[in-house]
Amino acid sequence: MDLNNYWNLQPSESKKWQENRYKRFGFVWGDEPGPTAKMAAQLFAEKGCKNILVAGCGYGRECVYFHEKGFKVTGIDLSEEGIKLAKHWSQEKNLTIDFYVDSVLDMKHPHDGYDAVFSHKVFHQFRYEDRKKMMEECHQVLKANGILFLSDLSVHDAEFGIGVEIEKNMFERPHRPYRPVYFLSNDHLAEFDGFDMEEVKPFSYLESHPGESTEHEHHLLIIVGRKKL
Repeated sequence: MDLNNYWNLQPSESKKWQENRYKRFGFVWGDEPGPTAKMAAQLFAEKGCKNILVAGCGYGRECVYFHEKGFKVTGIDLSEEGIKLAKHWSQEKNLTIDFYVDSVLDMKHPHDGYDAVFSHKVFHQFRYEDRKKMMEECHQVLKANGILFLSDLSVHDAEFGIGVEIEKNMFERPHRPYRPVYFLSNDHLAEFDGFDMEEVKPFSYLESHPGESTEHEHHLLIIVGRKKL
């Protein structure tokens, strides 16, 4: 595999696939938040967080949930179709949520800093250098002592090891071209060196895709960190 050519093509090919997915299926994962959002909301409330960024918000299901729990919420995603769905949904529900088409690797949306950043199943899409960029961007937009809550696939997930390993713990799967998956491991967390780790724990759940009429079990790693000063 020519990795230089692969990485040149991968971002645009992956984005094209995601845009088509939202066009075809709309609310892929339904309108209920994932279970880690509920865990994060409780943690954010306990720590006095009020202003939250959802990094990689898709069509906004976690944003809606956090707003209904009383937080001030901003959602960003690189998908124009996802943000279009999110804006329409929040307008229908008469919610005040700021949504922006923006990259988690180079955040340019206006903000005054966040008390917390939440991200679910976004980190796994990126190679090491981009995962580092994502964490640097999250660090930058957080206020002093801000909280990061990240949940993503772990090496204990059933899909770990399927395909060609193109980086450590990252696989290109033959049936899903240009959509590589990175799997988190407790012993490989160098990307988070800008944070003091408060909690790293496994979590498993059954993920439903009502929009695509499928469901499957996932094994995640949940990472909670506090911004280093």
